[in-house]
Amino acid sequence: MKLKVNKNKRGLLFLELFIKEEEKDTFIKRLILEGKKLDENKYLLPLKYLYPLFKNSKNSDVELEMSSIKEFLEFSDEYEENYYYKEKADAIYMRIWRENNCPYIYKYTLDVSNNQIYKQICFQKLT
Repeated sequence: MKLKVNKNKRGLLFLELFIKEEEKDTFIKRLILEGKKLDENKYLLPLKYLYPLFKNSKNSDVELEMSSIKEFLEFSDEYEENYYYKEKADAIYMRIWRENNCPYIYKYTLDVSNNQIYKQICFQKLT
């Protein structure tokens, strides 16, 4: 199974999943239902499933693509209905963050050489 974080023409981030038929289990089938099929073994998934997919799979089964985006930011609204992703924080991203009552912004770092994903708090509201 291979994972790749990519960006479309409008700058929106998405997750590509390359998987063989025999690797599909119930957890992955649930994710595939949320996504869109591109080719026979290639799926387009919401980026919010990157961290759970990586952490719930064996590291030997999951491989990060070398051409993947290495760092990005993420936050969600209060009810986790909408997720917002960006490579770098800009004025528009921070305005949306303030409109959503300033939740934590997480920074994801994909270490392709060690096949690891690191998640840390990047921005938080000052109280």
